[in-house]
Amino acid sequence: MRRLVCLLAILLIIGCGGGSSTNTQPNPQQFTITSGNWDFAGSDQTGSFVVGGNLTQSGAALTGMFHVFNSQCYAFTTDIPVNGTASATSATITSATVTSQVISAVVNGGGTFGSGTFKVTGGCADGSTGSFTATLVPSLSGNWTGSFLSVSGPPAVTTSANLTQTAEADADGLFGLSGTATLGNSVCFTSATIAASFVTGRVVLLLLNNSDGSQTTFAGTVDNPSTAKSISGIYNISGGSCTGDSGTGTISR
Repeated sequence: MRRLVCLLAILLIIGCGGGSSTNTQPNPQQFTITSGNWDFAGSDQTGSFVVGGNLTQSGAALTGMFHVFNSQCYAFTTDIPVNGTASATSATITSATVTSQVISAVVNGGGTFGSGTFKVTGGCADGSTGSFTATLVPSLSGNWTGSFLSVSGPPAVTTSANLTQTAEADADGLFGLSGTATLGNSVCFTSATIAASFVTGRVVLLLLNNSDGSQTTFAGTVDNPSTAKSISGIYNISGGSCTGDSGTGTISR
């Protein structure tokens, strides 16, 4: 929860067949998805929003845990459990009641991409309706390079990082990220370890424990969720000789 609260505070700046068989293998004539980290980009009468989280399928049953970003009625830190049922060509997904609100959606497509419609009943967003696209976000595991530019100006700090993403989400629907990073042109620190970090949908939070004892928080979004080749966002530093420094950055692979 601490990670979600930290991310929210920074992202506000960006916003940004039959029988009795128990076999759970997908039916080839049944709507199926690839389980994993899903990103939903949608819009309603009030504007656009992003939903991210874990979505899995076993037989005809879908389960997951979502978070909504850029919504007037849901806090990003709030867990939204969802359940669904697949039919031949689509799936219905319904959320638990959260702050008196229930989300109901119909998803078409399957595999690693889908689209559909939704409505919200009750609470702040009562009557909200709209459409969305859904994309499975590839794992962020791998080598990344990029640069960060302080609000105080150049030179830019270069970075090379190795990220490892957990195969399974935690109870909050977050996929953990860990790794190491080296930095060039930095007058403050030259390396960092990445821990207590995560991705949910397209939203990424990296917490870097720097070699000088300070900590860098980088909050960003995956630029193209279907390929996950680059991440852009903002950073700030707490502790050490560069405490208070902030700026923007992009890393790519």
